[in-house]
Amino acid sequence: MAIVCIESEVEDFLKRIGVKDSKKLNHQERLSIFQKSSKFIKYSSYEIVQPEVIDNYVYRNALNLLEAEVMARLINKCIEVLGDAKFILDSPDVKTERFEKLIRSLAKWDINVKALNKADEKVVVVSLASILAKIVREREIEKLRRTYGDFGSGYPSDPKTIKFLIKYIREGRDLPIIRKSWKTFKRILEEWKGRLV
Repeated sequence: MAIVCIESEVEDFLKRIGVKDSKKLNHQERLSIFQKSSKFIKYSSYEIVQPEVIDNYVYRNALNLLEAEVMARLINKCIEVLGDAKFILDSPDVKTERFEKLIRSLAKWDINVKALNKADEKVVVVSLASILAKIVREREIEKLRRTYGDFGSGYPSDPKTIKFLIKYIREGRDLPIIRKSWKTFKRILEEWKGRLV
């Protein structure tokens, strides 16, 4: 998860150079756009959440809480560096006011925060944060490939990722890089369960 802070007057420029939801850009476009944007970024940071932590929250049915806790930590660090700022969040909760209230309860200070659904598609600074998050993800994936081999993109639509999962499950090997709560992993594990005995 990533945070980016800019001055509001650079928003039009960022739109002109192509800043948009990271899912609508390829790897090279993300790198190029982020590099062009970097001189306008007053503050940026990110936090990588480990698979076992995500699993823990999923099993407790508290994934929105995890997202809120990470967002609040990023906001707190930003305020420590910049002082006050207005924060716009991509809300995982359909009830955005409820998510705003949760974030405020976790922040160290009284903060100006607005939560929106699909904010990464609607608000340029949130789009820029999504680009940063995707760049960090891709860099981390590359590190993991050096250890575990080429497992593709890590997305469920990637046949190479599915093949990699099946191979590891078939061999009975542990996958510390996989969320055990991931539906794709659980489905493949279930399909292979009878064959592993």
